[in-house]
Amino acid sequence: FYEHWSDELATAVGEGGTSVRLPHCMQTLPFHYFDPSIRAISGAYQRRLFIPKDYRGCHLRLVFEGVAHRVLAYVNGQEVGSHAGGYTPFVLDITEPAEPGSDNLIALRVESTIADLQTQFAGDWDELLFGGIYRDVYLEIRHPVHMTEVFYQPTLFEVPKTRGMSLDRLKSATQTGNIVTDIKLSGQGRSRLAQRRLSVCQYLDGKQISNQPLPENGRTVTLAGKVHLWDTASPHCYELRTELRLDGETVDVYTAKIGFRHIRWQTNGFFLNGRWLSVRGFNRRQAFPYVGYAMPGRMQQEDARILKQELGCNAVRSPYPPSEHFIEGCDEQGLLLFVELPAASAAAQGEEGSRDIESRIAAEFEGTAKDAIRQGRNHPSVVLWGISHPVRRSMEAAGRTIEGDSPSLKCISDTVRKYDSTRAVAGPPVEGRSDFDEDVCAYEDYSYTGRGSVLTPKSLVTRDMAKPYLLAAYGGRLAAVSGMSEEMQHRQQLLFHAKALEAIAKKSEMLGGFGESMCDYAAGGTCGASDGIAYYGVMDFFRNPKPAAGLYEAAPARGTVLRIVGDLFAAGEEAFLLTNAQKVRMSAAGEELAVFSAKDSPFHAMRHGPIPIHWQREDVRGSKVFFRLLERSFSKRAASRFEEEERLRYGRRLEEIEAAGGFRFEGMNREEVVAEISVRRSVRCHLEAEASHQRLEEKGGYDVAEVRIRALDEQGNLMLRCDEPLDIEAVGAIGRIGPGRISLRGGRGAFYVRSLGEAGKGAVRIRTAAAETIALGFVVDISGHDTSASRPDIM
Repeated sequence: FYEHWSDELATAVGEGGTSVRLPHCMQTLPFHYFDPSIRAISGAYQRRLFIPKDYRGCHLRLVFEGVAHRVLAYVNGQEVGSHAGGYTPFVLDITEPAEPGSDNLIALRVESTIADLQTQFAGDWDELLFGGIYRDVYLEIRHPVHMTEVFYQPTLFEVPKTRGMSLDRLKSATQTGNIVTDIKLSGQGRSRLAQRRLSVCQYLDGKQISNQPLPENGRTVTLAGKVHLWDTASPHCYELRTELRLDGETVDVYTAKIGFRHIRWQTNGFFLNGRWLSVRGFNRRQAFPYVGYAMPGRMQQEDARILKQELGCNAVRSPYPPSEHFIEGCDEQGLLLFVELPAASAAAQGEEGSRDIESRIAAEFEGTAKDAIRQGRNHPSVVLWGISHPVRRSMEAAGRTIEGDSPSLKCISDTVRKYDSTRAVAGPPVEGRSDFDEDVCAYEDYSYTGRGSVLTPKSLVTRDMAKPYLLAAYGGRLAAVSGMSEEMQHRQQLLFHAKALEAIAKKSEMLGGFGESMCDYAAGGTCGASDGIAYYGVMDFFRNPKPAAGLYEAAPARGTVLRIVGDLFAAGEEAFLLTNAQKVRMSAAGEELAVFSAKDSPFHAMRHGPIPIHWQREDVRGSKVFFRLLERSFSKRAASRFEEEERLRYGRRLEEIEAAGGFRFEGMNREEVVAEISVRRSVRCHLEAEASHQRLEEKGGYDVAEVRIRALDEQGNLMLRCDEPLDIEAVGAIGRIGPGRISLRGGRGAFYVRSLGEAGKGAVRIRTAAAETIALGFVVDISGHDTSASRPDIM
C-alpha cells in the first residue's frame, strides 16, 4: 500500500510501500475526535500475482466485493477498468492483459476524496466514510463456456400455515418446494446453447434433483420435493449447486445457500410463512473503531448474531448494501434484511432541465443498483429493496426538489423489479404522497422533539393509506447517550425507545420499524457529538450494550432477562426494571417489599415494557400523606419541612437495607425462580472479559476477534461510573488492533485482536490498578489458508 498515487505505480513496483493484509483501511484512525481530512486520500495498492500457465485460454476475472470509494485498475500497465461506489461488488476482466506462466503486476488507484464520492453522500451525510480495499478480493478462473449470472428463485406450492405453531413443530414442518433458476451465459456459452450442447445438473444439499437440457431462455424449473422452511424462528438453509455441462462434461459450477419461505406485505401487516409478524430491528452501520470499514468476515457475521441473539431483533436495515458475510450471517440467524440500494454515481449538476436530470439519475441508478441486487437476491434473508437514498440524495445533490409525478423517477421501482421481481420495493413518501410505485412506504421518522407523540401518524406521512407502512428509522439525536452519560440520560434513552415500541404496538397501520441505530458510529458533517461520534445506538461503537438494549433483549420469549436501570440508592431518582419473567419479587433483609409484573408497566401494548420500581409506600415521590397535606393548603414551609423529614427517613431506610445486604430481585415463572440479582452500593471492582471467539481461523485472509470488558461489582452488576484506564498486551500468534492503553466508558470497554499469519497460541493480558489482572487465551488455525506462491496472502 502507498499513501499517495503516482502514475509510475501502474507499470512498475514502487518504493516505500507497506505490506498489508486484506481487508485494509487507508487511514490510521483514532477512536474519536476525527480530523475530517483523514478521509481525503488518493492511495495505491500493488500486487504481484503469479498466474499458472495452465490457465491460458481461460477467462480470468478479478472480483472485488468492496473498494471505497472510486477505483482505477491496471494490469501489467494496461488500464482494465474503473468503478465508483464503495458498497457494491464489481468485476474486472483481465484475460487480455494477464500473462499466464509469469508474475503479473496489479495496480489500483483508490480515491476516497470528497469530490469523488457518490452523490449519495452529498450534503449532510451522517456517516464518516473510510477508504480502502475493505472487503474480499479473489481471482476467478472460468472456462470460456460459463455462467455469468445465476438467479435462484425458490418457491412453495402452498402458503404455509405457521400461525400458533410451536418452535419444535416449525423446525420439523415441511412443504413441497420448487426452484426456478434463471441462467445467463458468456458469449461462447450462448453459441453452444444455440447448438443444443448444454445441460444443467442441480444438487440440493448434495442430493441430485435435476439433470436436464438448458432451455433457450436459460430458465429451468426443478421440483425440490419436501423442504423445511426458512423462518426467523427456524432459519433452515439449503446449499444449491448448479453444474453447467458441455457435451456431458462439467465446465462451470455455481453454489449458493437458499431458503424456502413465503413473504407478503399487506396494509394490515407483514406475513412470514402465513403468520403475522411485527418487524423489529435496527439500522446497522458497518464501521468499527480504529479500522473503519475494514473488518473480516467473522466480525461481520458477529453483528448479525448480536442483533438476533443479544438484541432480540427479527430484522435489520442496512443504509447501503452490506458485506456478503453480513448477509450470510442474516441467513444463518434468521434476520429479515432491508437493503437500501446505492445512489447514482454522478451528480447531475449541469444546466439541463429538471426532466433531463431526473432521467440521468434514473439511468445511472440502474448501473449502480444492479450489482447490489445481483449480490443479494439469492439470499433468503433479503426481503426488501429500498430506494429512499438514491432518490433523495441524488436529487438534493442536483439541487432539485422531488416531484411526485416524475415519470423518470417512477421507473426506478421498475428498474429494481427488472433484476428481482420476487421482492418488494420500499420507497419514500414525497410531499405527502407516495408516488414512486413502491410496494411499501418506508418513512424515516425523526419528528419527535421531546413533547407530544413520539411517532408521526401514517395519515400525515402519505395520502395512500392502502400502502403498507414501515418505519425505516426512528430515534436519532433525542435518543443519543454515550458511555460517559449520567444515569438520567440512560433512562431518557430507555424511555424514548419504550415510547416508540409502544406506539408501534398500538398502531395497526405500522408494520414495525427500525431504531436508529444498533450501535454508535463515526459521524460526518454536523450529525455527531463534538468528538465526532453519533451516540444514537443502543450499543456503543464496540457493540457493548447500553441500558436501553435490555428493553429489546427482553422482548423475545427465549431466555430470562432481569435488569435494573437506575440507582436504587439515590433518593428521588427513578429506577426501572426490565424483565420478561412472569413476575419479579423484590426483597431486602428477608422482607418482601414488592412484587412486580407486566401490569405494573405504564407501557401495556408492547411486550415486556419497563416497570418503574416504587417499593417505599410512604416514599416522598408518592406519599399519599404528603399530597393530603398539600391539599389542605399547608404552608410551603410546613410542606418543605415534611418533605425533608421524609427524605431523611427514606435515607435511613436505605442505610438499613444496605447494611442488611441490599436489595434482592427474583424473576419467577410459575413460582419457580429463573433469574436473580442483588443490588447494593458498589465498593469493589473486578473485571470480566469475554471474546467473541477464541479460535482465529485464516481462510484466505486474517481473522479478528472482539474482547469485551465490563467492570462489575461484588454482585455482578455493571459499574456505570467506572472509567479506569486499562493496559492491553497481546503476545504470541496474535496482535492487538488499536492502542495499548484504553479507558473504560460507562463501565465498559473493548478491543480487537487479530491473527498474524502464523499458526499457534496467543494471549491477551488486561491490567488495571483497580482490579486483578485477567488473561484470555487464543488459538490461531491457518489450515484453511493457502500460502502457495501462486496465491500469496500478503499484498
